[in-house]
Amino acid sequence: TPFRDVPAVSVPDTSKITQRLAAFAESEKGASASGRALAALKAANAAVETEGGTGAGSDSRKDLTQPRPRKTRAQLESAFWQRQADAVGAKPTRAWFALERGLRGYLRSLKKRKETLETAFSLQKQNDELRGLLRQYLGADINDELLVPPSALI
Repeated sequence: TPFRDVPAVSVPDTSKITQRLAAFAESEKGASASGRALAALKAANAAVETEGGTGAGSDSRKDLTQPRPRKTRAQLESAFWQRQADAVGAKPTRAWFALERGLRGYLRSLKKRKETLETAFSLQKQNDELRGLLRQYLGADINDELLVPPSALI
């Protein structure tokens, strides 16, 4: 028969279909249009449970009708934060890592430039000090007594 096994409503054989249809008709009274399908499934499965659930494959179908155990608050929070951590996909994550590597290289070059500028400023300061000393030595009175004054060589 075509209705030998209908897993959507747990019908193990055709002899139970009429009983379940009667249970469905009883449950449909007063139900809204959107809730009729769900009410039908619940009523049909309730009819099977009241009969004892005998039939081929009734154990595997009972597992499907039992509610899942509720998750604890810690499990729900853990799942929430895992979803938050995975909010950014793989491609943007790779782009951010590449950007970070590039910025680290840029930071290294900026630090090297800073060191070079500090060295240049230090050398410029030394140069200014040496210039001052040279002017002082060239302007000394002893240079006038020499046969060849140092200012003539410069």
